[in-house]
Amino acid sequence: MTSFKTHFSVVLVIALAFWPREGALIKVKFFNLECEEYDRPFATFEKCYLKAVARDVVSMQLHVALHKTPINNISLHAQLFQRGMGYRPFMYNTTLDFCEFRKKPTRSMFWKIVFDMVSPYTNANHTCPYDHDIIVKDWSLQPDMFKLIPFPENDYMVMLQFGAYNIYRAKDFGVKDASSNHGKGCQDLMGPSYQEFAENEAADQEDISDCHSLYYGINDPCIVRAAWWA
Repeated sequence: MTSFKTHFSVVLVIALAFWPREGALIKVKFFNLECEEYDRPFATFEKCYLKAVARDVVSMQLHVALHKTPINNISLHAQLFQRGMGYRPFMYNTTLDFCEFRKKPTRSMFWKIVFDMVSPYTNANHTCPYDHDIIVKDWSLQPDMFKLIPFPENDYMVMLQFGAYNIYRAKDFGVKDASSNHGKGCQDLMGPSYQEFAENEAADQEDISDCHSLYYGINDPCIVRAAWWA
């Protein structure tokens, strides 16, 4: 498999809670947000944090400064994880031509639904090119946003990696500790074995997914903490 060079990534943990008897979704909130820069001359994060607005209401504040505009060729690797014995790949693992996706979003219905959730809160809600910084402001989740994707109660992690201009090069990624009480934070969750694995451009998508399953285990303290640090 050929993989694009990652310029920056965003990792988001979401919790879904249901009313025990009725089975209706009653609470959904952001639990953690992590951003990682891989190419600072291309893009940097001015903001990347969650803000408590009210009880059980948390909003996202994100500002990506783009330094080489306009951008009319964007690759997006989007993957969904579900918490079980650690975080495991769950249903969706897709690499998109983001500019083409914005033109014809119905070709990837799940990610269209996800993007529709954030669209009212971002200035990235248009087709390419992008000649400005990318901002997500005051985005909070509501139960009715999930009517079209009735997932079971659990914690879910969405991992997004962005690249541009089809610069193909494998890049590893991970989640860092969200708590300031843990000093330097965590090392890359994938570890040396994954890094060596990812550098093999002949690896196919199934092998990559297996590697994710292997390294997102219950013994990974970083990813487990990411599930409950609010």
